[in-house]
Amino acid sequence: MEYNVPETQHRIAVDELHKIVEWTSAWYEQARAANFVSYPYQADNAVVARLRQYYRAGFTPAQAVEAYFGLALATLIPLQCACSGRR
Repeated sequence: MEYNVPETQHRIAVDELHKIVEWTSAWYEQARAANFVSYPYQADNAVVARLRQYYRAGFTPAQAVEAYFGLALATLIPLQCACSGRR
């Protein structure tokens, strides 16, 4: 996985950087295992921003995969109303 680095960077401790890289790598591996992404994968700025929010909120990589791709799928698949058959 390649990482896009935003132009505005914030200084962070090296150990925190290692945690972020490990978390992101775990997210990527879990997303690949679930066939949501394939190699080579380059996250765009919108994906990076969303992952940053999930990381800061304390999501595990597995929770972030479920949240991101569940959200992505929900926007593509219209919800079916079980009570009336209407969308």
